Amino acid sequence: MRRTSAAALAGLTLLTLLAAPAGAAPPRMYHNVSVVSASFDSVQVDGCLQTELYAAATGHWAGRHGPAVKQDGPTSVFVRVTDVCTAPAGDLVAAAAGPGGDVLLEVEATSMSIGLTTDHHLTSARAAGTLEGTDQDGTPVTVGLDVRWTAAGPLEHVTEGSSTRYPGEGIVSGAANEWLRPATATAVVTLDGDPLHGSDEESMIQRTKSHCLEVPTGSDPPDDFFPCFGFEG
Repeated sequence: MRRTSAAALAGLTLLTLLAAPAGAAPPRMYHNVSVVSASFDSVQVDGCLQTELYAAATGHWAGRHGPAVKQDGPTSVFVRVTDVCTAPAGDLVAAAAGPGGDVLLEVEATSMSIGLTTDHHLTSARAAGTLEGTDQDGTPVTVGLDVRWTAAGPLEHVTEGSSTRYPGEGIVSGAANEWLRPATATAVVTLDGDPLHGSDEESMIQRTKSHCLEVPTGSDPPDDFFPCFGFEG
């Protein structure tokens, strides 16, 4: 990923538009998207029980020549508890290779109504709420989630720009600004009322702001020229 200045990105977009043929149609789509995201990963062993906790949370803001539309999520949770003192039941290959472990519990859950909240400088973030999931047998499980991230390093800013010409169809250009900050995280995941705790010393809080511009070209531009997202916005 190369680093460029904001002025260079603005120049890139301007040059792309100026380079379009005189017969180019007006841009049919201009998307602005802002996404904040963070993840959590923890593995703890207590005696023979190994507990793995994973969570990923996002929040989206998207607009197209108008008011932004906010979308929370998706936020996902994964939990696995393994007896590491036993070999997987019926797995002779794993048993011969050494300690593996029987999976005692495995739960997955996803919610589109729980998003990540953070401040402008990414100094902290939080995702909390209740998700409905299933265990390894397909049994419904109610999952409570509360993950908190705290900044643990400097804020890094990375920019990227691109321009691609599709002969006979058009030009697509885009630019992205990405802010990243190292963070530590703590989590409480509750399964049907039973809490599981974890921590992650090497997490990250991230915000990405990007736009994508499509310019059909030629005297008879195609009606299905939507390379930004693959469909009309």
